[in-house]
Amino acid sequence: MIRAVREQHPEAWQRWQATGEATLAPVSVPLTRNGASVGEVDAALAMHGPHVAARLPDGASVALVAKPMNIAGLRWWWRCPRLGRACAALFLPDGARGFLSRQAHGLAHRSISERPAVLGAELPSMPPRMREETYLRLCDAIREAEDRALSASARMLARMAAAGA
Repeated sequence: MIRAVREQHPEAWQRWQATGEATLAPVSVPLTRNGASVGEVDAALAMHGPHVAARLPDGASVALVAKPMNIAGLRWWWRCPRLGRACAALFLPDGARGFLSRQAHGLAHRSISERPAVLGAELPSMPPRMREETYLRLCDAIREAEDRALSASARMLARMAAAGA
């Protein structure tokens, strides 16, 4: 959202940074679904002194919070309207009434929800910069856990078969 103001209204951005003067800037913000662009949404950013808020298409007003980065500059975060915590993105799942953080909507990370665990599946390749010892130790631990789970499942099936016979 902040980037959209800097790019679409550079004069308003510079004036607000220099003076803190109240500024209202209409912006078009990219909208994505599953990482793919699906269009843009029109919003308005209100800036006054150190305070910044966005008026979203659903009529809600959401604060933005600037936090210092480790090296230099600031990073802008949304403040979740329900939880009040800083978050990198707001979500509007199908059927939801308002833009909220992932946690407020009860959503899982996409990487968790799209890759179900499968016993005996091929293990991922070693991540960059991971020590080989660490990777091999983790792979062994995963294989041992899979063996325990398969053994427990086999015992349970055997008990069920014996009880039903």
